[in-house]
Amino acid sequence: RPVRWRGGAPWLAAPFLALLSWATYLHHLSGDWLRWQHAQAVGWGRHLTGPVQALQATYDASRSPSLGAEYHWSFRAEIVAVGVGVLGTAVLLGRRRWAEATYVGLSVGALATSTYYLSVARATLLWFPLWLLLAEAAGRRRWVHPVYLAVSAPLMVVVVLTFTAGRWVG
Repeated sequence: RPVRWRGGAPWLAAPFLALLSWATYLHHLSGDWLRWQHAQAVGWGRHLTGPVQALQATYDASRSPSLGAEYHWSFRAEIVAVGVGVLGTAVLLGRRRWAEATYVGLSVGALATSTYYLSVARATLLWFPLWLLLAEAAGRRRWVHPVYLAVSAPLMVVVVLTFTAGRWVG
């Protein structure tokens, strides 16, 4: 049956109105329409780069002798998170779940084309289609749930201990 766009089409503008509102607010405060991007560049040295260059920079940072072990593990987690996002997007594409693949894939693409990977591990919490894939797998295969718990529970303990020790922010 044909798709009817007339009634719902205006709602497609809602996400863009939110972005426009945010940019307008920042422009009102600073006089700069691109204040967010400029703050990223000044504060964290983040710019748009190719994905291979971003991977190389993150890998180099994960081994840099000038950074402490906390940063090494953080950058390694970022690399793993990008890998999970790429793999998850591929699985979603293989299952022809176009909207979900687009949602996760665009997020991975945006985060993996920065000067280096940063905030990707946190962004995995927003990739709900991948969490749904995990739930589907756990429903079909009984071993998935205990393996997930065996991996995630110790990881959560390490993250909490790192955070409460004040090492999270350097």
